[in-house]
Amino acid sequence: MLTRNSLQSLFISENQLSEITAPSSNDSPLRSVNTLFVDGNPLKHWSSIDAMIAWLPNINNLRAADTVLTTGKLFRHMTTGFLVTSDPETAKYARQILIGRIASLRRLNSSEVRSFAGNMGVWADTS
Repeated sequence: MLTRNSLQSLFISENQLSEITAPSSNDSPLRSVNTLFVDGNPLKHWSSIDAMIAWLPNINNLRAADTVLTTGKLFRHMTTGFLVTSDPETAKYARQILIGRIASLRRLNSSEVRSFAGNMGVWADTS
């Protein structure tokens, strides 16, 4: 039987999610989830990534390819029909931004996040 505490992987790719909101004080984070796939969603704000971290504080494997944040491309939101985009300059550095924002991250888009920069206290991308 699947329970809230046994869920380890969450696959919500290609669901037209343009925003993830932070949990309220009444919500409990999903601490058992360590893998999240959100690729193919038109996520357009870094606040959605911050909210995702609040919901999933122990995430160490993230697939976030083909999102507005990581590509800078236009997506048509299925519900509103509006075109959604992000800054193409920021999209160039999306991998580094994600690694910097998610301290527990060890795999990003199927690539290992390998080295630890001791003085900085952050994981660095080596791929």
